[in-house]
Amino acid sequence: MSRPTSSKRLHPYLREWVIFAPATDERPWNGAVVKNEEPRGPVHDPNCHLCPGARRASGVENPRYSGTHVFDNDFASLTLDAQARGVCRVVCFDARHDVTLAEMAPAQIEGVLRTLAEQFHDLSHIAGMEYVMLFENKGKEIGVSNPHPHGQIYATDFVPRIPWTMYESAAAFQAREGKCLFCDILERELAEGSRIVARNQHFAAFVP
Repeated sequence: MSRPTSSKRLHPYLREWVIFAPATDERPWNGAVVKNEEPRGPVHDPNCHLCPGARRASGVENPRYSGTHVFDNDFASLTLDAQARGVCRVVCFDARHDVTLAEMAPAQIEGVLRTLAEQFHDLSHIAGMEYVMLFENKGKEIGVSNPHPHGQIYATDFVPRIPWTMYESAAAFQAREGKCLFCDILERELAEGSRIVARNQHFAAFVP
């Protein structure tokens, strides 16, 4: 059986070449193996700084919230009075300590999305803020310090390199082709079909 060959593909958002090397899947592996399931914590952990009613490292006590809860990060990488100007916030997705976003009910996930939309709107209107990034770091493998279901929001006074490049790529495509770059790629992926992970009337997830 012949080994698959490497190839390069042009990343349409970043306008750079990406190497695909499928043969690396066959290399010997003696590294760590991550288990799919980890022991679940309690519904409420009194030692968790993000649980309702808990006292955070800053000394501030969380309200006894039941849905989402947002607060300014106690160890913010950015502040409005610093040279690295911006806002860092933490978003607790749920009062329960032992769930993940994927395990929450649709109505609860809708509440998270509404909270994120409100935060995006509010932070976008702070003078000087040019970019708002919503994200979730998940898992101890990447250094997440607390397993409570939560995400973070960074508002910055500049647009980072990758989204800036994506905006420029979209503008260049619009000028050249007269249409939306992201819409065009989505249309192609839906038509081709093999890389679609999930799809409904509102969203499509695919592996590019």
